[in-house]
Amino acid sequence: MAERDELGVEAFGYKQELKRALGVWDLVILGLTMGGLIAVCVVYGYVIGIARGSIALVYLIAAIGMIFTGNSYARMSQAFPLAGGAYAFVSRGMNKVVGFLIGWAMVGMYIVLLPLLYIFCAYALSASFPTIPLYIWMVSFIIINTAVNYRGIEVTREVLKYILLGQFIIYGWFVVAAIIAVAQGVNGAAFTFTPIYNKATFSLGAIMVGVSIAVISFGGPDGLTTLGEEVKGGVKTIGIAVLLTFAALGGFFVLLAYSAALVWPDYTTHANTDLAFYEIAAVAGGSALKFAVSIGVVATIFACCIGVQACSSRVLYAMSRDNMFPKFFSKIHPKYQSPYHGIIAIGIVALIICFAFADKAEIITSMVNFSMLLCWSFVNITTIYYYILRNRSKNYLRDLLCPIVGLLLVGYAFVSLKTDARIAGFVWLGIGGLFMVYLKYIKKVDMSFSSDSGV
Repeated sequence: MAERDELGVEAFGYKQELKRALGVWDLVILGLTMGGLIAVCVVYGYVIGIARGSIALVYLIAAIGMIFTGNSYARMSQAFPLAGGAYAFVSRGMNKVVGFLIGWAMVGMYIVLLPLLYIFCAYALSASFPTIPLYIWMVSFIIINTAVNYRGIEVTREVLKYILLGQFIIYGWFVVAAIIAVAQGVNGAAFTFTPIYNKATFSLGAIMVGVSIAVISFGGPDGLTTLGEEVKGGVKTIGIAVLLTFAALGGFFVLLAYSAALVWPDYTTHANTDLAFYEIAAVAGGSALKFAVSIGVVATIFACCIGVQACSSRVLYAMSRDNMFPKFFSKIHPKYQSPYHGIIAIGIVALIICFAFADKAEIITSMVNFSMLLCWSFVNITTIYYYILRNRSKNYLRDLLCPIVGLLLVGYAFVSLKTDARIAGFVWLGIGGLFMVYLKYIKKVDMSFSSDSGV
């Protein structure tokens, strides 16, 4: 099969409208900030309780699975260097109908993911400023985030670059403080492998349920593939960046989770699962570190929100360009070259959901993971179908073995989701199926990507 190193969007019948401004390291910066070096803090209390203490093992399994899945994203981004990520890959690599449903799942994921991040952000600030209402923080960050994305991908990149530097500083401070605290036996801490494996409490089922929640922290690198029309340096650029970012995040997460669990050995004594990590920070480094972690989490989530809004607007752009959503979302700003209609719409929807679900973060987390795991699973499946079955690739390591391993790990996490998450997810897919029927048979949309007819 011929390589497509210089393949542009014109080869797929599109016009180059977005600005090509991102190289490998720009994408790694975006991926790390969207994942967040200290993102473990946000769901730490939930995950360690579900995993019965073996939180480092949860993140290790999640990291391994995501590296294999990252290979699939890398391979598909090389074949289809387009905006839209998994939607574009599945639509063009396997089946247009399945691709639409994956795109629909992605839209649903982003609809609730962005508000979820704002809710987490508000909780993080409430740990240090308990008298300020959560809604003040939510509204403020939505306005700032929307303004940054509106100005285009280059402004987004520069903002995230400085936020990532701050994350590195706080991450290093916490890990060093944790090591010192454990060495001194603070809070009964001692160096042990218990956060990785505890025979007395180990349960594979519990671990995989924990993985199904922990993988939300790995949502950044795959989002890079939605920026396929804004990269420079050839079609391998995204693939290299995705693999580098998944590997780096996995290492950061495992070390952070492990060190935190050592500082607070008895996870059952946390007073509040939302604030568990902040309690650990206070034990390890006092009120100064607790405050720094709070600010770091805010910066991390803010950076992730910027990335999520950028990625979700590209998915809307890609699907509306293909007549799957109103053409309104495919409008590009004449100066900033950003899909600004989608960016504004996403900000408004995020605001509404924040007000409606501020106290239901755990439910939203499960719903996000349904769509995320579904998309990852189908990108693995599509890689096998497109390269092995359709193009008879002989690269069995990258095009068959890696996708199978990724599918097994991600798929196991998918079936381990809570029942209410699966119900909500399949209901959303059902609505998408009905909408697809409406498009095809009522609006007569040509789903072969070759018509200008649409919603």
